[in-house]
Amino acid sequence: MQGILRGTEMNGAPVISDREKPFIRFDTVTVENVPASVKEGRVVWKDVDFVYITVPGSRDVQPEAVKDWWGKLEMQVQTGRMPEQWLREWRSAFEQYKKGNEIPLNGTPIKGWTLAPGSVQKTLIDLGIHTVEALANANDEALSRIGIGAVNFKRRAEAWVKEHDTKEGPAVEIAALQAKNEELQKTVSSLTEKVEQLVSALSEKKAKKA
Repeated sequence: MQGILRGTEMNGAPVISDREKPFIRFDTVTVENVPASVKEGRVVWKDVDFVYITVPGSRDVQPEAVKDWWGKLEMQVQTGRMPEQWLREWRSAFEQYKKGNEIPLNGTPIKGWTLAPGSVQKTLIDLGIHTVEALANANDEALSRIGIGAVNFKRRAEAWVKEHDTKEGPAVEIAALQAKNEELQKTVSSLTEKVEQLVSALSEKKAKKA
């Protein structure tokens, strides 16, 4: 976790950006429970949950026992060296893992992204860049590890994210307008029906008088 905690110093406090957020995955490993083995005179096994941390732009994977990891993260949050949002997201991801669910990526997966060939997708994933958004925010160190064409792919990612965000706003507005229009149509239909009923009642009343 050391690599993500440097940030940029501002008034003595580090500023952490999302581009520094590492990719994490969980796994459960069976290891020997040494104290229990010594006590019982035989090998006793236990399951231990591990988290494997990959800093963006690095091939290194750092394993941590999950039960110890939480305490370290809480300390980093308390000292302002890590966003609390990361901790909440990772706790939620761990809950999903324990339920046997796939951990959702926070963004658009690089795997299957049509603007990068399969070989480039594999390179990016190996470097811990698992989403288009992460590629758009890749730093110089990460770009140097990607190699030839890195800047071009970063620009593609930036353009894709910008286009996606641009489309999302109008789409939400259009959906809201459509819903409002449907409500207005229902109101008009209801009023029209009431007017027709009133006209019919008046016509019947005149007919009876006649």
